Amino acid sequence: MVKARFHIGQLIEHNLFGYRGVVVGVDSRFNHTDSWYESVAKSRPPKDKP
Repeated sequence: MVKARFHIGQLIEHNLFGYRGVVVGVDSRFNHTDSWYESVAKSRPPKDKP
């Protein structure tokens, strides 16, 4: 089991890209397509560490 670093409702800011957000849910594993990952995930987070 993977323990989440953030909790629902927490305000966050990306360290490298500076975008801000609110945690609305936590997934235990990556479920999007590889094409989504390549086009959207600028920071290339590891897929096995949600």
